[in-house]
Amino acid sequence: MKTRETESLKLDTRTRERMLRNGSLSKEEFQKHLKSLPDEANNAEEVAVFEEKPEAKNNPGTKHGEEPTFSAL
Repeated sequence: MKTRETESLKLDTRTRERMLRNGSLSKEEFQKHLKSLPDEANNAEEVAVFEEKPEAKNNPGTKHGEEPTFSAL
């Protein structure tokens, strides 16, 4: 008997590839699931991944032509 939890695990990104390989999840079943998901593109928000270090901005101590330094947030 398939439970709701078992079904959700089949579509979990951590187990999906293995289940596709071993046949526990069919490509058709997975495609059907993807098509059933709502389009949330309009709710997306841009997130900056890199930010210029404050000391690199208009720092009179930087050498001419020196590239600014970036760090991950």
